[in-house]
Amino acid sequence: MFKDRGKYFLVEEFEKYGIIAIFTKKICGNMADYIGEYGNQNRHKLLESLGLGNKKIVHALQKHTNRVECIENLNNLDNLENIDGFITKSKDFVIFTYYADCLPIFILDKKQKAFGVAHSGWVGTYNQMIISLIDKMLDTFDSNLEDLIIALGIGISQEDYEVGEEFYKNFLNKFGECVNSSFKFEKGKIYFDNTKLNAEFAKKRGIKHIIIDNIGVKKADTFSHRLDKKNVGRSAAIITVGD
Repeated sequence: MFKDRGKYFLVEEFEKYGIIAIFTKKICGNMADYIGEYGNQNRHKLLESLGLGNKKIVHALQKHTNRVECIENLNNLDNLENIDGFITKSKDFVIFTYYADCLPIFILDKKQKAFGVAHSGWVGTYNQMIISLIDKMLDTFDSNLEDLIIALGIGISQEDYEVGEEFYKNFLNKFGECVNSSFKFEKGKIYFDNTKLNAEFAKKRGIKHIIIDNIGVKKADTFSHRLDKKNVGRSAAIITVGD
């Protein structure tokens, strides 16, 4: 489960395997350089408070792709663009991805201690980012499906995610009636559960251990593009090996 630690939420199951996976609240400040001020300062301040100040930060300018990269296979870790997920086995790196409603997808191979995180808004979900993340672990580290743990959250809750009929039909036409359980139809309006659909994709791919947090960004007090009226920063999903 996701445990509230005051300034962030911690994935407890990952901690059992020596992996720190957290999602930051607004109190930690904006974490991304591309959206506002103090991103770099806030990242380093948080890492120092966690005793992780010696880690090399890896992040990218996210563009709602389904592209996942293994850090060890990248020649240059500066000025990365069009990547929305990373995986690694190295204890030297800490991965940051950024959110204001979209869904963080944490992944861990509990046997090999490979890990990663990916960003999936509705575009990423439509392009099955979660499948890209799983397959990247399988291809890169020869992971077994039964050894993989996925943690989904924290993203916008269904009650706050109203969409249009065309949005629903696009998902229905691509994936069939299996998407219907991820949409709610109420008083002429349609609401989308991004977390639930990603869980369905993971189950169909063969993942047995899936951790879901449905608290939603409003109750979690994390940044929200839809709900915040001003000063919309970015929360961060962070994953690394604990020291």
